[in-house]
This record gives sequence, structure tokens and C-alpha cells, in this order.
Amino acid sequence: MEEFFLQEFPPDHYRIRVSLYVDGREVLSDSEDFDITYREAVARPWVYSKVLAGTQDPVYAYLIGTQLFNSGKITEARSLLEKAFHKKPNSIDFALNLAKAYMVLAEYKKIESVLLPFLSQPQSPVYEVFFIIGKAYQNMGELDKAVDVFDKALSHYGLNINLLNVLGECYFQLGDAEGALAAWEKSLEISPNQPQVVKVVKTIREKK
Repeated sequence: MEEFFLQEFPPDHYRIRVSLYVDGREVLSDSEDFDITYREAVARPWVYSKVLAGTQDPVYAYLIGTQLFNSGKITEARSLLEKAFHKKPNSIDFALNLAKAYMVLAEYKKIESVLLPFLSQPQSPVYEVFFIIGKAYQNMGELDKAVDVFDKALSHYGLNINLLNVLGECYFQLGDAEGALAAWEKSLEISPNQPQVVKVVKTIREKK
């Protein structure tokens, strides 16, 4: 568990999204809107409205593709998500869900072509872009690239046990036991209750 304190968040409307990943695949997710205000009470509720897009809008292919993905129909999902993405390649949501489908189908090179443009934009992309493309590089054996992406993610988003653990894996696969040990030890400082990481760290220390 990671705690995020809201004291430094400016008053605004926010959305939190929580996802559970198993082997690179999102199996559960949920989101919730909330507001932070400097007022002690909000005088009245906010009302939101949105006009539905036309039937040819790629959002429908994206939504149906996402539903198919969450149902485990990955190949069918990929086809619709590709259709949506090709019509709107600048959409980070479209790109991410397509990349997730490619991850499950082990089409790692395609993930690079979909997500890499977002890393070169002036504004930092969302955390998931770094994590997914980093995992794709790791799975392709391009470990130096994976380390570079995970390092950038850490510099943008701070210490995170998931990033530190995959960074440790990459260093270990590169034969850099010291680098792996440093990453995993930092992860254990944040969250000590990680039996598998504790076991690996203990093994490395015993070999020194």
C-alpha cells in the first residue's frame, strides 16, 4: 500500500484510478471522482453534462475494445483498439489500452511504436506509459533501454515499489548485482512486507 497525502493538492476536481495488474494485464480497475476545496462546505452540488459523440467517433471502438479486453477477448479487443488508435493517435487513453493488449499478446515491439512518441512530448506522460514501455523493453531483452525508462519514471514520479522492483530485475539481468541490491533494498524500506524481494536480497547478500 502507498499513501498519498492531500495537504499539498490545490483546490480542484480530481479523479483517482486504481488498477490491479497480473503479469502485465489489468484484471481489475475502478475510479472515483472527488473534490478538494478551500471552503468548509460546498453550497450546492456540481452538475456535469456531456454530449454523446457521433456514431463514427473512434471512442466507440475504444470503449467496446476495452470491454472485450476486460472480458479476456484480447485478440478481438486488439482489432478495435487499433482502429480507435489509428483514428486518434494522440489520445493517451487509446494508446495505453492498445499497448496493454499488445503486452498480453507479447507484441512488445508494437508497444514501443505506440507509446514512444508520448515520452518525447514536453509534458511528462502518465505513469503507466513509463511502466508499460519499460516492461516491453525488459521483455524484449533491451535492458539498458528499460533501465533508462524506469529511471526517468522515478525522477518524474518519485520512489515507487513497483518501479524499484522492476528496476532491480533489470539490473540483475544485466549482471549488476549491486545495482539490483540497491533498488530492492530501497523498495523494502518503503514496503518491508515483500517476502519474494526479501528472499532475493538475502541470497545476493550471502553471495557477496
